[in-house]
Amino acid sequence: MDELQQLAPYISRELHGLLEEALLNHNKISSRTVQQRRTFSEGDLFSSLFDGPTSFASGAIEELQGDEHVVSVKLTSGKQLPALSWTDKVKVIRENGHYVVADIEYANHWAFGSNTKLVASLQSALRKRGRKNA
Repeated sequence: MDELQQLAPYISRELHGLLEEALLNHNKISSRTVQQRRTFSEGDLFSSLFDGPTSFASGAIEELQGDEHVVSVKLTSGKQLPALSWTDKVKVIRENGHYVVADIEYANHWAFGSNTKLVASLQSALRKRGRKNA
């Protein structure tokens, strides 16, 4: 919870709420993976590589509409050789007078990576959890 509180100023209210709900339920959400998709109790949620990047560089900024933008982020993992590089996209929005991360679109350059968006992944996992409890 401490880490989530530290992130709070930099993420949207919606993303914060989903992460908080997932965190509160992390012991209840299945740790089984399908095609090595990320679980919410381990792995890096903020990039498409489960082990996460070791470096990043921001790239092009695309305006969606008004105060919504998508920023390409080139990520690299040097944990193995040769190093892996990929590009994820970060959706930022203006909330309470400053820009915050609203979602992350994961790259799908490899079969074992995630090929969806962070918000959709969280919503899907929480819905599945809700159906299991029903």
